[in-house]
Amino acid sequence: MGLAELDTGMRPVQRTALAQHVGLGAATVGDCMTFLADLQLAEAGRGQYAVTERGREFAETWRRDRPLARRMLQPLMQAHWSADAAAAHLAGGPLPQEELARLLRAGLPGAPMRGQYLVEWMEIALVVERDPDLLHVHLPGHIPAPKAGMWPGRW
Repeated sequence: MGLAELDTGMRPVQRTALAQHVGLGAATVGDCMTFLADLQLAEAGRGQYAVTERGREFAETWRRDRPLARRMLQPLMQAHWSADAAAAHLAGGPLPQEELARLLRAGLPGAPMRGQYLVEWMEIALVVERDPDLLHVHLPGHIPAPKAGMWPGRW
């Protein structure tokens, strides 16, 4: 989390400085920081951002123990509106990740990739899982249907 690297705990980081640090456009950084604020990992306000204590803890844990960081993120992501939306879309079974991203993106402002980012964050947070080929998304604990042409006992 680039904000944690720039955060001194003294004052908020300006969007332009953060955008330059992570190599993204200011609008993209703004969208990302709004999302991180929704998860309570950052505080956003008037073009400047500060990492929360929870965000700092997550960033530090991510550097040393990613499985633990993913478990820390899980309840935050499950409380986000996108988790309920994904569960509703996946209730009938797995979907191609691009389709789930498109469904989640519907009606959202900002970059078209926003739906894909939501799928990726949910996968990181263990809210959804991807198949081994990383093409389809399903809810944890739901065994995806076998691929066409597969039959029991075939490896």
